[in-house]
Amino acid sequence: METSRQFLIITGVAALVVIITGCDPGISTAGNSFDAVNYNRRAQVFFNNGDLTNAKEELRLSLDADYENPVSHYYLGKCFQAENNLEKAVYEYRLAVRFAPSMELAQTALIETLEIADQHEESLDCLKNWLNHAMMELLEYQRIGAYFNEANMSDHAVLTWEAAVKAYPHNAEPCLSLADFYRDRNMKSKEIEWLTRAARANPFHPGLARRLGENNLRLNIPEPQKPEPTPSEKRLRELEL
Repeated sequence: METSRQFLIITGVAALVVIITGCDPGISTAGNSFDAVNYNRRAQVFFNNGDLTNAKEELRLSLDADYENPVSHYYLGKCFQAENNLEKAVYEYRLAVRFAPSMELAQTALIETLEIADQHEESLDCLKNWLNHAMMELLEYQRIGAYFNEANMSDHAVLTWEAAVKAYPHNAEPCLSLADFYRDRNMKSKEIEWLTRAARANPFHPGLARRLGENNLRLNIPEPQKPEPTPSEKRLRELEL
């Protein structure tokens, strides 16, 4: 799980901004006081050095200055999770996503911690709620799906990629991610199903024809229809006759 979280932090540019500034780039900073940001920075230093007591003290001071600071709640949740107090960690992560629904680190932390706490259905419900309300680019869906897959959260990975298929019906990428997911689990019929759907989404996707050929699937691309001639083109043809 920790390796997967490092992967998410490295690949998420927005996450780096959170770590450096103590503010989610998708949130207005009007409600985040300067004091709260400074407390957060000190708390992060203490946390990274394993000093959870002082980290929590700085975060509580931050929340005294600005209770709605989502980064403060997120890091307080991380402190509680490091102490294996999952109930308090979940509570703080919930507050973080309440004040900043676009904060990806907090959303994934909440979903993953619920999974660790054996609250599988609640974890899936939180992911569904996030996906239903988020405005994501395709690359975000792909990255989050890969993150859950690497964290051995298969249901979450599938749910994320299926949401990407729905959001981007003419892009083959999420279909291919699902095809790869089922291929890796030797589920041939499901792999073929998603390869076929990828071909329907975009038959010209690079490498798709090869993948279909490897599975003895034919790619039927309809012949392009000639457009109707414009009135001027019709007149020119009549003159030529």
